[in-house]
Amino acid sequence: MNRAAHVVVGYHHWGLVAGRFCYALARACAYEGGRIKRVIDIPSPYTDEARNEIVEAFLAIPDPGKENEFLLMVDSDIEFEKDAISKTMMVAQIHNADVVWGNYALGTLTNSIFGLDPDPTQELAMVLGDLKPNMVYDNLYGGGTGWCLMRRSILEKMKETFPAPWHWFDRDIVKGVNGKLVKMGEDLTFGRRLNQMGAKQIGYTGLVLLHHKLHPTAPEFMRNEVEAMGLQMAEADTSLVHG
Repeated sequence: MNRAAHVVVGYHHWGLVAGRFCYALARACAYEGGRIKRVIDIPSPYTDEARNEIVEAFLAIPDPGKENEFLLMVDSDIEFEKDAISKTMMVAQIHNADVVWGNYALGTLTNSIFGLDPDPTQELAMVLGDLKPNMVYDNLYGGGTGWCLMRRSILEKMKETFPAPWHWFDRDIVKGVNGKLVKMGEDLTFGRRLNQMGAKQIGYTGLVLLHHKLHPTAPEFMRNEVEAMGLQMAEADTSLVHG
């Protein structure tokens, strides 16, 4: 890995942060040492606005020698391994990616990596299926912003390209089924805008990312990796029990 590359971690919350997230972040900071240059937290109930504020705060950090090359946006209910940040940065550098999406179970228990619906009459995102652990997927439409590594240069270009105040995360309106207009989520809007700019987006399934809702959850295809960590996945769904 390029030794000059550093990362800033940004997250927002509604006033409550999952305990396992706090533990994971503290452990990662200890493991990564000086590679993590700063942590930005934005308390706000407004997700779209908070995500844009995180990016603005990141870009406002002086960057001599391009040291603060990456921003990792992570949700405050995600638990991750101590080396997950280094792994994600390494994948970004090896593949020269502008954005790396991690994969975790969304609230609907689906994967969080998206492709474009092949129907040319509409512009909707489609959850990718048949994923496997420890893989890199390209030609993506977007992903879930619960784990998203972004290169500083692409964020700067987006600020120049898309209108203020929300250059990155907004609610773009696109054509859906039967021509019906659909308002996209803020994370898929980000992916859509990246596509419009020709940015390189990849998905990475080499991380165990636990999403803490009522229960910690993970994608079914990550069962072996999760259970290798001493966690037990339920048979009927993707809920976890900490062992």
